[in-house]
Formats: sequence, C-alpha cells, structure tokens
Amino acid sequence: MEPVTPSTVRTAPKLPPSPAPRHLPEPLSGVPLDALPRRPSGLAELDRVLGQGPLGHGLVAGQVVVLGGEPGVGKSTLLLQALAGLTAAERSRALYATGEESRAQVAGRARRLGLDGALERVDVVDTCQLEEVIDSLRSGRYAAAVLDSLQTFRVADVEAEAGSVRAVKLVAERLTHLAKETGVVLWLVGQATKDGRLAGPMAAAHFVDTVVWFERDPSGAYRVLHGLKNRFGPEQEVAFFEMREEGLAEIADPSARIVGARLGPRPSGSVWTVVAEQDRPLIAEVQAFETPEPSGSSGRCVASGIDSGRLTLLLGILERRAGVALVGDVFVDLDAGVRVTERALDLPLALALGSAARDVPLLPGLVAFGKVALTGELRAVPRTEARIAEAQRLGFTRALVPSEQADRIEVEGIELVPVATLVDALDGAIDDSSQAPSGSLC
Repeated sequence: MEPVTPSTVRTAPKLPPSPAPRHLPEPLSGVPLDALPRRPSGLAELDRVLGQGPLGHGLVAGQVVVLGGEPGVGKSTLLLQALAGLTAAERSRALYATGEESRAQVAGRARRLGLDGALERVDVVDTCQLEEVIDSLRSGRYAAAVLDSLQTFRVADVEAEAGSVRAVKLVAERLTHLAKETGVVLWLVGQATKDGRLAGPMAAAHFVDTVVWFERDPSGAYRVLHGLKNRFGPEQEVAFFEMREEGLAEIADPSARIVGARLGPRPSGSVWTVVAEQDRPLIAEVQAFETPEPSGSSGRCVASGIDSGRLTLLLGILERRAGVALVGDVFVDLDAGVRVTERALDLPLALALGSAARDVPLLPGLVAFGKVALTGELRAVPRTEARIAEAQRLGFTRALVPSEQADRIEVEGIELVPVATLVDALDGAIDDSSQAPSGSLC
C-alpha cells in the first residue's frame, strides 16, 4: 500500500469566487427618480394622457407606445406633430418608418401641416423590414421613432406573415428591448379592424409600456385620445382635439366647450351631469324626449351614447317606484364627448326621462349624479367632490347628490341637495305641480 504523504492527499479543486450580484436590493426611498425625466411632446393634451411624474409631463426615455385607431382618424397627423414638438424641444432627431405610405406621402403631410422644422429634424424611411429600422435606431442618431404601422413589418429570421399575431408580438418584443437598451422613444401605430377593435396590435400590449386609442367622439366634432394601459401614468385619462386644416388643435377645457352658452334654463328632458370614469371629470348633458303616441302597438326606446339595457331598466324603475310611465316612443342622447358606462349616469338619465314625461324642465343651474337601485333608492358614487368642483367651476349652482354621502362632502359655493330616493330627486329637481301621465311602459 502506498504510504499517505501530504503530496498524495487529494483536495477538492478550488472554486472561483461567486460573482457579485449585478443588482442589489435597496429601499424604495433610496431609488433616484432622475432616471425617469419626462420629455414633452409639445402637445399638452397628449402629454396629459402619457402621464405625469416628479419631473413633468410627457414621455419617458425608452417608453414604447402603441397608438391604435381606425384609418383616417388622424394618427399620423398626431404623431408628426408630436415628433415636431419633441425634436424642437430637445434639438434632436427622429425617424419615421412607414410600411404603408411612401416617403413623398409622409413629407407631403408634414408640409400641409406647416411643420417646416420637422422636415429638417425628422428622417423618413419606407420599408417593411424590421431589421432595417433596428439598424437605423442603433446608429444613435434618433431620440424618437414611429413605426407606421405595426401590422406591416416583417421579421427576416422568422417565418411569420406580416400582421399575424406572431409577427406583431415579435416586432413589439424586439423593439421594446431595443428601446430599453438605447433610450429611444418608440411609437407603434396599430390599425383598427372593421368592427373598431385593435385586434392584432393588442397582441403587443404585453410587451409595450403604453397603449392609447384615438377615435372620433360620438358627435364627430372632436378627436378623443384614451389611455388604455400606462406603466408611467393613469390608465383612464382622456385628451380632446379638433381636426383643422393646419392639423390637430388641442381642446384644453372640453367641459367648457360642451356647456358653452347652455348653462341657463333648458327645455324639458335636459339634465346636466359630471362623468368621472377617467382622471379628468367631464360635464355631460343627458337629453330625452317622448312622442305623444307610440309608433306601433308598443313604444320604441332609442338610445345614443347610453346603454339601451340600462335605459329599459330605468324606465321600469321610474314606473314602479316613482309612478312615472312613458306612453310614447322614447329617445335619449348623451352629449359627453366620450362613451360613458358608469352607473353615476343613472340619476341624470332618470331625471331626464321624468322631465320629458311631465314636459317640465329642471331647475336651472342644476347638476345631478348617482346610482339608482331597483328599490328606487339612490346610491353613492366615487369622486363626488371632484365632480362637484368641476360643476362649480363652470357656474352650476345646485348639485343633487345621494343623501348617504352628502355629509361627507366638503365644498363651498354650490348648494348641495341630498336626495335618498328617485321620488325625492324628481320632487327636488322638477316642478312638483306637474302630473305624470298614465300609460304603458316603453
């Protein structure tokens, strides 16, 4: 047997020291916020939707935004104006990659919009190859870029048809990685389908930071930008624009535009309310009228901007709990500039129907909001003080609010009218000497 000596003892091989972790945990209080400076686009309404941070409004370096909307709504116009403002403020350059239009079409639009400065600061390339765009962005020349549109770009090393879900995901994933690596702000344009959905581009929503939707308002007078997803700001913010020959003009005070000169006495069936589904409260007007006789064996119910099922339900509650029956055809419209689904619209809708049935207007300067239960009782709604503050700012003098939350509201300069039931609301808003006609429910 071989004798054991120090030279013959086998020892375990030395392992290399463990590498220090690249990212050590630290308290949130120690994380600097200067890593997220905001970059304004020059369009304050657009920056409102993109979000606000400690360092201002607007975009964040490396942010990737999907802008969806139907063809012709003004997406390219909005982005050209945004690129012009961004590059002017930063004295930087931007890239406009178009897979749908020619260079001449993009340049022609910029000239029509009077964006002479953008003609020098924005480069354009017409291509459907993602790799060509990535090579341009890696050059370091650009602070921002637009891909118009997301469905037209192909990935060379993957067999996937342009516009397919797989291709859209790959394009979004690779561009998002590039944006985070380089700090370039990216806009990815998504075209809506025939039924008005974002469809294919929504496959990119998981990868990107922000998804916004651009559309015409129900009246067609405005363009409305909605935030759907936002890692750097509120998700339900809205912005209003008006399309003019020189491009999109911002509407900084949409509530004042909606109210206009209509704050005084209104005809029967008209009720003002404040909707607050988004971060910014908005004034809206509910209008209703009833024909003297039904057009058929039973009356029709026609709703614009309001859920028809909710309208039918409130008609039933009015008849059963308040003794108000509408015998003719009923027509209801919502003038809000945005589509509204919140239940706070219950009370103004019921008041508009009651006013139309009695053919008696509401008290002038009145605004109302609240949920209506099947029992006819009124329920509280969120953000009541913000709603009342918006109404007061525009000159309204009375607010009908559910009594269960009236004690918690602290406002001055506007009369609060607490109401517990639908009957109380009708009595407090409409001339109680009018008589509700008898008849069948719509």
